[in-house]
Amino acid sequence: MDTTQVAYPMFDRWRQKYVAQWLREESAGAVLVEFVAVPDDATREVPNPAGKGARKVLSPPPQRRRVLA
Repeated sequence: MDTTQVAYPMFDRWRQKYVAQWLREESAGAVLVEFVAVPDDATREVPNPAGKGARKVLSPPPQRRRVLA
């Protein structure tokens, strides 16, 4: 086996390892910046997702329209 045939896969593996390590370190810093805890505003209105289903059940059926010919 030629030395380049041995060295290239070895160096390729090292390159992948260090790129993955660098990405982990870079993204760890970004998480701290992007996901900062912000206090919630107690006065803002938040819709209730269950209300949509309840409105469908409680509302009258839509009126059919006559088609003018």
